[in-house]
Amino acid sequence: MVCQHSPILHYKEICYCLVYFNPDLKIYLTFLDQEDCIQKINEKLDFVVGIQSLFLFNGDGNIKSMQDLRLGLGFKNTQVGIAAGLEQVGPNYMSFSNFGIFIEQSIF
Repeated sequence: MVCQHSPILHYKEICYCLVYFNPDLKIYLTFLDQEDCIQKINEKLDFVVGIQSLFLFNGDGNIKSMQDLRLGLGFKNTQVGIAAGLEQVGPNYMSFSNFGIFIEQSIF
């Protein structure tokens, strides 16, 4: 999507909500949200922001929550930048995190 009256070149949001039962008849809820925003800096360079989150719950509480954050630059079919991965597991929220760089290459 190209916005004519906005500096944002491309914005994409994907959101899912799944409800399912497993064999022990517990209900599980899954929420997934992904947002990508690309803003043109100049003719050859784009500013890229990406956020993805996943939440999985059942009647006993949180099973797993995850958030991925990306911030970087894009040129042609390539994006590079810094990233963070945050994860919470179990009803007592044991937390894990990692940080690093990302490289994404689009082939289409």
